[in-house]
Amino acid sequence: MRKIFTILAMALLAASCRGPAGPAGPPGRDGEDGEPGAYWRIMDFDIINWTEVEDEFFYAQFNFPELTKFIYDNGIVLAYIETEGKFQTPLPFTRYKQEVIDEQLYFWEEHLDFEYEIGKITFYLTPSDFYTGAGQPARTRIRVALVY
Repeated sequence: MRKIFTILAMALLAASCRGPAGPAGPPGRDGEDGEPGAYWRIMDFDIINWTEVEDEFFYAQFNFPELTKFIYDNGIVLAYIETEGKFQTPLPFTRYKQEVIDEQLYFWEEHLDFEYEIGKITFYLTPSDFYTGAGQPARTRIRVALVY
C-alpha cells in the first residue's frame, strides 16, 4: 500500500510542476533562399535490342538530357527493372537462369546494373560465365527516377 501511495504522490507532484511560460527568445536569422522542396521525374527505358560486346556482356546506352549537371551533382538517380509488367526491383539486380542444352541442364546468373553521366545513361547485362552466345536477352523495361 505504501508503494502505491508513494507512486501516486510522485505522479501528482510531477504533474503539478508547471509554472508560467517564460519570455520569447530573440528572433532567428533569415534562412537562405533555395529550392522550395524536392522534385522528381520518372522515365521508362524499353530495351528491345542490346549491343553485344562479344563473349563478355551486353549494353544499351541512351541519351538522357533530363539528367542535367545539377541533378548529377545534387540529386539521386535510381533505376528499377520492371518484371512481368507489375513488379519493380531496384538495380543492381541478379537473375538466376537455367536452360537445357543437349539434354544437359546449365545454370548461370545475369547481372543487370547501370551507370550514368550528364546527359547519358547506360545499362549493362552481364552473364556470370561471360558467355553471350545464348543470344539476345529478352526485352527489358527499366524505370529511372530522378530525385532533385
